[in-house]
Amino acid sequence: MRVAARSAPPLLFLLLSLAIALSYWLVPVLIAPDKSPDGLVMFRETGDPDYLPQVAGAADLKFGETAVKEYAGTGVRSFPLVPTAIHAIFYRVAGSAGFILADLLMVVLYACLLRQFLLVAGVGRRPAELLSLAVISTTAEWLVSKASAMVHHPAPKMFWDFRFPRPSVSEVVFVSFLILASMLIARPPRSAWFYVCLLYTSGLAVIDMPDRPDIYVRLTAIEFFLCHLFLPVRIENRRNQGGPELRRPSNEKAGAVDRG
Repeated sequence: MRVAARSAPPLLFLLLSLAIALSYWLVPVLIAPDKSPDGLVMFRETGDPDYLPQVAGAADLKFGETAVKEYAGTGVRSFPLVPTAIHAIFYRVAGSAGFILADLLMVVLYACLLRQFLLVAGVGRRPAELLSLAVISTTAEWLVSKASAMVHHPAPKMFWDFRFPRPSVSEVVFVSFLILASMLIARPPRSAWFYVCLLYTSGLAVIDMPDRPDIYVRLTAIEFFLCHLFLPVRIENRRNQGGPELRRPSNEKAGAVDRG
């Protein structure tokens, strides 16, 4: 399993991921071939158009007001830089075409990270790749929604969506944290850079979308990771301190019952 967890994504998996990412942009082109790249980005099927001026502002290193015309360019407003940084860099280089290219790369990157997380968790290579493709193609979400409708109970978590910048970008950060956390639990001794990356991704996973209900899911995942990481340490320390409830007499067999 260690070899599988470290294997690079095969070419077929990368090509299928790219094809799924391309379909999101090619279908609107086939329906309305007269649309320009600017029109495709502005009227994309899912996403918040109000983030697009922020991406353009970040590309020009202008962090002032972008929504109110009378105050345009003034002050310094809060920016969701984490989920928009990659798109801003590509937009700076190639405009709306760069935005589309960044979108394609983020979908493929998410598929690769999700595959890697499943491999680290012990899932086989083929199931991990199929599940990753099902998630980025929204097939998994469709199946979950159908199952939820059958039992008349809403799904607790949306896995993936092309909505920009969340969860299409923010999930990349969260899955990166899950990979590092799983690796640390499996083999605790790590380098200093590993802990820096773990702390960085755990922080970004929480702050990159503070206004979403999914923040509670992320906090729960981080809390679950910390419990698994530090609980064995606490038990070992209590044993070393001579905790009576954690020690067993040497002459007493496990499971024996005193019937005297």
